[in-house]
Amino acid sequence: MLSTDDMLKFNEEDWGQFDFSRWHLDGLPAESDSAAFLDLAQKLFQSPEWQENFKTSLPQLQSQLLKAYKDDSKQLEAQRTSADQDFDQRVTNTKESNANLAKAIEAAAAPIVLQPVDGVYQISAKVTDADGHLGLPGLIVQIMDPRRPKSALVAAVTDVDGNAVLTVPEDAVKEIEGKNSDFQVLDGAGKVIHKIAGAASIRSSQIETRVIPLADSAATKVSKAAALDTRSRREVEARIVAAKVDALTQARDSRLRDLDSRLEQNQAIIDALQSSSSPSTRGEDTNVKNGEPSPQNEPAKTDASRRRKGRWKK
Repeated sequence: MLSTDDMLKFNEEDWGQFDFSRWHLDGLPAESDSAAFLDLAQKLFQSPEWQENFKTSLPQLQSQLLKAYKDDSKQLEAQRTSADQDFDQRVTNTKESNANLAKAIEAAAAPIVLQPVDGVYQISAKVTDADGHLGLPGLIVQIMDPRRPKSALVAAVTDVDGNAVLTVPEDAVKEIEGKNSDFQVLDGAGKVIHKIAGAASIRSSQIETRVIPLADSAATKVSKAAALDTRSRREVEARIVAAKVDALTQARDSRLRDLDSRLEQNQAIIDALQSSSSPSTRGEDTNVKNGEPSPQNEPAKTDASRRRKGRWKK
């Protein structure tokens, strides 16, 4: 480590000629290289661009900095409020999506709920695996015609949740009302894999619900595989939605922490600027033209300059 004797030292005689209250470098002796740099600096201070756009007194600069940091803090406050509201809304929307998904999964586990239609007979059928946990898609359900027992009166195909709706129109109901019809389930190839004799009792404006559990077999293998795939996809979707809520919450907290930190930093600078400025520097404007101090400020600056010169000459 360098000792204090080896550190850079200034020649007090040189700096004693410099008036720190003015934008000039007159009277400061320097070697050729330094002189060239000082000449460029002097030209900068005397240039019209500097005089018109950059030169300012310390109180003015302090006031401008204070205003800039206060304005920046206002913008940060607005950003914080907006970010807080935006993230809250996104989290709320995601939670609602999660709730709707859970409701859809729950609803899919039950047969479709129907409303009565005048003169029409309806059956809400659900075909499941043996445990009743999986609805089996792609199977054909039929109500047989009591007038022609080997012919189907109406038929439908189960959806992804194993549900199907069979509707007997009003004109057919009038012809067979009060009669019982067989109900049967066929695989995708049209082979009967389950039959319930007399399960459909045809009545005008009547609704019935049937849940048909089927034992595992070669005929239901494809349907069960499709049902398992559907359940897996829904479970993954539910996990993704739940993870999205957590991710949004973490992103919200991180964003707000960042904005709060920047606000705290700004406030620390504002406090420092306010505590270091005198009443006159906070409320008054100094008139500086062409590098010369205003008359009312010149004595104070001259005294300050004398003190600086005296300090260097000790």
